[in-house]
Amino acid sequence: MKFSKRRNLSKFYKINKICIIFLLTSMLSACVYNIDLRKLNQESKNYCPENMMYVNKDSFMMGSNNLSDESPIHEVSLEPYCIDKYEYPNNYGKKPEVGLSFFKAQELCISEGKRLCTEAEWELACRGPDNNNYPWGNQKDISKCYIGKIDDHRSGTYDYCFSGFGVFDMSGGVWEWTSDWYASYPGKVNEFDEIGMKKVLRGGFWLSSFDSAKCSSRFPLEPETENIPTIGARCCKSVEK
Repeated sequence: MKFSKRRNLSKFYKINKICIIFLLTSMLSACVYNIDLRKLNQESKNYCPENMMYVNKDSFMMGSNNLSDESPIHEVSLEPYCIDKYEYPNNYGKKPEVGLSFFKAQELCISEGKRLCTEAEWELACRGPDNNNYPWGNQKDISKCYIGKIDDHRSGTYDYCFSGFGVFDMSGGVWEWTSDWYASYPGKVNEFDEIGMKKVLRGGFWLSSFDSAKCSSRFPLEPETENIPTIGARCCKSVEK
């Protein structure tokens, strides 16, 4: 009888020890994310309008060697810029506006004194300072962002779905228009028939695979395409010197 009680107590302590470790780890992770985000928000206020994040990195390695239109990996240099913290209309807790053509998305950004992001600006903001494959890191994790889900999506409501620059929902959510024409990257023999015909969407949407939701993923589409419920936008703004 005593032996049985001891064994039960031993199991109880082990379970509680595991729970405490899990809680402490979760709290520590949350603190790290929150502290980083506060610093990024504060710095961004010095350079960017409200709800835009400041991106300042001289260069980064763009693309991947996994898919033909993402290769070759190449170095890109960029001037500092600001990018919307959330998908358009760039408000926490709001549903992203969808059904936008490229031209409508461009018009909306211009009306706010902004512009559509270039592919390189979008990818850098997604990768963060560490050049990650996904906003949160390099490992696939369906819990981090609005990927592989059909529940109600509202901007910024996934606590860990932001990049190292503090930009939310760059994986999953809705596809986002960029300003570039779909074309081969420098250093690769031109293989695309779509040059001058299609613009590039980035980020995947809520039912995308992880490949489509990677920071390097590209999706070409005719710019006049509209009324598609999985397509939205995000705006950028150059930083005045």
